Amino acid sequence: MRSATSLVASNDADMLMHDSFSDISSGDSNIVLDGNFRQIMSGVSEAYSNAESWQSRREILSIVAPKISLKLMQLFIPGLTSGRFSAARLHARKYSAGSRVEVTTKVVQRFDDHQIAHFADFIVSPHVCTDLPFGEKILKLSSGIELFIPNTIRNMGPIRIIDQYLLYCKEMCSDFEPLGKSSLFTILDTCKASTRKSLQGINYFAAEAGEAFDGIRKMIEDKDAVSSESKRLIDNLKRARFYLKSDYKVHVTRASNIADHCCAYALSDPKGRSFAQDCDHEHDESCIECLNLTSTLNEIERFIEETETDEELLDRAMKKFQLYRESIEAWKAHLLRSINQDLCRENLVDKLSNDEIYLNLDWAMKFLPIKSREPQSEFFGKRGISWHITVVMKNDATVENENNISDEDNDVSDDSQQISEQEMTDLSGENNDDNIVANKKMKHSFTYKVFVHVFDQCTQDSETVVAILNDVLCRVKETDPQIKTAYIRSDNAGCYHSANTLVSAKQISEKTGIVVKRCDFCDPQGGKGPCDRCAAIIKSIIRRYLNENHNVTTAS
Repeated sequence: MRSATSLVASNDADMLMHDSFSDISSGDSNIVLDGNFRQIMSGVSEAYSNAESWQSRREILSIVAPKISLKLMQLFIPGLTSGRFSAARLHARKYSAGSRVEVTTKVVQRFDDHQIAHFADFIVSPHVCTDLPFGEKILKLSSGIELFIPNTIRNMGPIRIIDQYLLYCKEMCSDFEPLGKSSLFTILDTCKASTRKSLQGINYFAAEAGEAFDGIRKMIEDKDAVSSESKRLIDNLKRARFYLKSDYKVHVTRASNIADHCCAYALSDPKGRSFAQDCDHEHDESCIECLNLTSTLNEIERFIEETETDEELLDRAMKKFQLYRESIEAWKAHLLRSINQDLCRENLVDKLSNDEIYLNLDWAMKFLPIKSREPQSEFFGKRGISWHITVVMKNDATVENENNISDEDNDVSDDSQQISEQEMTDLSGENNDDNIVANKKMKHSFTYKVFVHVFDQCTQDSETVVAILNDVLCRVKETDPQIKTAYIRSDNAGCYHSANTLVSAKQISEKTGIVVKRCDFCDPQGGKGPCDRCAAIIKSIIRRYLNENHNVTTAS
């Protein structure tokens, strides 16, 4: 330092050193602290010590930091570092002394909402989930609000769901970028659902087919459990079972070059032309997995014939194998019919206008009367209470930029609603770009209204269904007079598809002013939908009502 001062002022180096650095060594020691200054600094020190965060302390310190030195501040605030003192001075210069700065939390969003919505639509589809008519789960939002959600069963495990979803995105919408696997696992963990292996009481087709696969495997193991041939047959059998359980439902479309995947061809009756439909394409392609199922069953049949020597045991084994094979083929046919009926529902819902409604009808399982405190003598021999559920769905479509839509667009929309059933195509097979444009142009917003009819004693026949349908449509017409058309969907029970119900539809239309334009029936054991979800919610409400020391013994 002395060399630097000698270079600047060679003759007066000592004087320059004294004038420049004398305040550092002895300047603060010569300051006289009067009473007012001490009181002010004591208040600043107390406020600094009582502050809860460093941000508040920095704001307090910025009031006095620009006016006095660090050493003087350290007399009143012991342990004050030069870094914090400099930060207080910088705060005073940048924001003004003592000003409070609101700290804004920066949220980094690494995904888009439509990515979450796309995956949510996939995991709640019938392909992944099966609705239960009983039980519910509680979903707690970040705001603290609790939502009661009907219980569902996931037909696959989380890993398989995610792998299939990524493959679905790659095949059906290659331009769409899905979320990462860790994010998808988090969504699955957050969305409440049960993963069960047993489906008895929910879908007997799947239950019987599962028993058939297990029975065939046991037959192979009993014949020869160690050879490479038996192991190969068992592996192919597992592969076929897993394909029917997962990917087959995705591959089936209304029109396909693969015969097993084409609904129009596979469901046509080869003997009756009245129940057949011609395809405008060739069925010149084959599915490896479908061929694997057929060839594996044929090989297992030959394997049993070759390994069994006793004729009587062979006859028993072949009859048992044929029963197992029929159960597996019935499950595959059930999946095909269910998908075809779902395509019909999707087509109607997609084109549902504001003056149309879509009705789901179903009889819920009879409710047994119950008391809050019930003796054992009253527990047995009860007569169930019948209750029917009708879910009415209405489309409150909101069109973006409605004023900018021309009359030509409206004409095109009207024409598109007149497409016949023969011209219906699978929604999944449409061009992805057209779907994106349609989604941007129209956003479907559905409103639901549930009608529950409870009877102390009634026969679940067509006359009761006609009376219920007439009452529902009358109430809907009173609430919303603009409704003109109704589409009905129900299960395959006799009270719905009987001649009396179908013939009475015309009389109901004339009486209520709402034309019943179409009646659809889902495949047996394939209609788990909104009625079951509503039944689960109602049963949970009844359970809470019982827990409040009330009785539920009659329809009223």
